[in-house]
Amino acid sequence: MLSGSDNAANQRLDQASVVDFLTSTAGALCDFGVISSKDTDNLRLALSGITNAPSERSLLVELGLQNADFLALLTVRFGTVGVCLNLLRHTLRSPLEETAKILLNFGQALVKKAELMFNRPFRIYRGVLCVRQTLFSSVLVDFGETLEQASVLLGTALQDLGTMNPNDLAGANDTDVALDEAIAQALGFRGLLRLTLPVQSETEAKHKIAQSLEMVAEAATHLAEQLAANTGEVLAHDVLAACEGLLAECQRLNLLEFPRSDSLLVWEVRRRHLISCITSLNAALAEVSRASLAAIGPDLTNTVGPLPESAKRRLTYDLMVTGVTPAAAAEAVEDLLTYLGANKVEPHTLLPAELHRIHQQLLPQTLDSLKAFKADAALMAGAGRDKKLTMERVVRLSKSFQRAASQAAATASLLMILLILSSCGLKTKLESSITEMRPDIPFRTAAPGKPIDATKSGKDTRGTTQPGLGDSPNDHSTQVQP
Repeated sequence: MLSGSDNAANQRLDQASVVDFLTSTAGALCDFGVISSKDTDNLRLALSGITNAPSERSLLVELGLQNADFLALLTVRFGTVGVCLNLLRHTLRSPLEETAKILLNFGQALVKKAELMFNRPFRIYRGVLCVRQTLFSSVLVDFGETLEQASVLLGTALQDLGTMNPNDLAGANDTDVALDEAIAQALGFRGLLRLTLPVQSETEAKHKIAQSLEMVAEAATHLAEQLAANTGEVLAHDVLAACEGLLAECQRLNLLEFPRSDSLLVWEVRRRHLISCITSLNAALAEVSRASLAAIGPDLTNTVGPLPESAKRRLTYDLMVTGVTPAAAAEAVEDLLTYLGANKVEPHTLLPAELHRIHQQLLPQTLDSLKAFKADAALMAGAGRDKKLTMERVVRLSKSFQRAASQAAATASLLMILLILSSCGLKTKLESSITEMRPDIPFRTAAPGKPIDATKSGKDTRGTTQPGLGDSPNDHSTQVQP
């Protein structure tokens, strides 16, 4: 849950994004001659008046209440839904890029953890039953690959939102399309959306965002449960709590549906709630990352756990391949483990000659295998193939995250350059909220015929000059008596 100061800061950021959307669009329209420089000045003054009188309502709603001509032009050209969807796409860009950045940083840090804990064992539990033992690094790589998939899915959503809805005018011609493309470029979009049905692309992108982060929350929850079984509940507590928060925000995002009306007010209220939800998702995702990386830190090699079920099945299987019946093999293994537990005896202290007193079907190789399992030697010495495959996965995953981070940095740099090149001059600091009442007059390009501070005497100081702007051929200067 965001604090009051965070909400105020997010509202200011959203206001800046809306101003950028309006001024960039105005610049493109002005370049095409659709509106004049006076119209852009009127927009600047209207925005200045709104920003100088803070309100809980969004800038777009305030412009609508003022019956601003520029907003009326946009709604006529794109339709109310089209304007609101394009503004939604524009304002979602920054928080979703932050989401992608958190995911990439999380993945890169997780890969480093996997490299540091490469040879350490880890037990996999199903409830209270230890089912097998594996490399801890392979568990972390599994989680890392989930983060990679989530990052790819989120990138697809960003690609979907990277285009702009075109105009909604009947009989649109090439000029209309060229103007739409100019507006899209000014706003940092790749181009124009080609889908016919409204809100279809935005709905699909919203589901992809929620799905990608649900994948992260569920994978982190599974890891936390295994950490709790291996090391106790203390380390896993913060991870599980953070995952619950992330899943709750994902459900909130799924429940936010787009309006089915042409009301600017309804659309703006929903858009701001959606932006707030993404911001909360980012905070929850960052907490999952922090808690997970902190929980992975301790050395898990010192933990002592029960013999995995996979080891028991191995002992049973080895007896079965020598000709022992399945029932007798299972009984023999169970008797051996019961004997060791009841007498508190370790396998390395047991003599092979004692096996027949425990069960007639037990073999010396059964005891040797059990000693290896108890000492983790079977995992460390016999898992060469698993280690090789895990290392290959670590290297591939590291390169994948590095490549994604480089592409994100390049895209951000390109977007910044495009925004600078397409700047229309309206994004400067708003200086005044006082409406200019003087009418427009042509700019005087000729030098004045008489200095403003010249002292008038009996003779006209202008000399013989051609009539300037505002002068008539019969105009004569009035002499001022000393």
